[in-house]
Amino acid sequence: MAFSAGNYSNQKVKTIVTPHAGQSVNPAAQAHREILKKVISEEEKQIEDDYRGSLQQSIHSGKAALSKLKDLVKRKEGEESSSDEAVSDSDASDSDSVEEDEVPGNKPVDRRKKLTKTQRNQKKERRERHEAQVEKAKQRKHEKQYQKIGIFIHEDKRENKESKARIEKRQKEAQAERELQETQGIVNKGAKIGRKTYKMRKTDFQLEEELAGSLREVRAQ
Repeated sequence: MAFSAGNYSNQKVKTIVTPHAGQSVNPAAQAHREILKKVISEEEKQIEDDYRGSLQQSIHSGKAALSKLKDLVKRKEGEESSSDEAVSDSDASDSDSVEEDEVPGNKPVDRRKKLTKTQRNQKKERRERHEAQVEKAKQRKHEKQYQKIGIFIHEDKRENKESKARIEKRQKEAQAERELQETQGIVNKGAKIGRKTYKMRKTDFQLEEELAGSLREVRAQ
C-alpha cells in the first residue's frame, strides 16, 4: 500500500537529544539492594579490620610498657645494691683499721680518736637501721610499681571495651539502615563521623518522581 506525503503533514517528530553528562537513572530494586549489600559488607569488614589493628596495637603497647617497667626496676635494684655494698665495704675497712691499730707493733694511736665499744655498737645499729630503711623503701617502691601495672591493664581493658561498644553501635546502625532501605527504598540518614558530627550520605539513585522530564522534551543547546 502506498502512502503519500500528505498523510503526515499534521504530525511532528520530536528531536532526539543526547542526555547530559551525569544524568541519573533509576536502577532496578534488586540491583540497588545488591549494591547496598556489597557496600555494607565492605564497610563492616573495614570496621572489623580497624578494630583488630587497634587491639593488637594496644596489646603491643601494654607489653612494651611492662617490659620497660621491669627493666627500670632491675636497674634501680642494681644501683641500690651497689650503694649498700659500698657502705658495707666502708664499714668493714673502718673495722679493719681499728683492729690493726690494736695489734701490737703498729704505730701508736691517739686514744681520743679511737672508737669505744659503745660507739662501735651505735655505729653498727645506725648502719642496720639505714639498711632496714633502704629495704623498706625498696619494698614500697615495688608495691607502687606493681599497682601501676594493674592500672595500665585496667585502662587497656576499658579502651578495648569502649572501642568494641562503638563498633557494635555502628553495626547496629548499619543493620537498621539496611532494613529501612529494604522496606522504604532509600535512606538519607547522615553517617556519624564524630561525637556531634555527621556527614550526609549521597543519594545513590532517584525516585521516579524525582527524575527529570523526558529527554525528548529537552531542547537542544
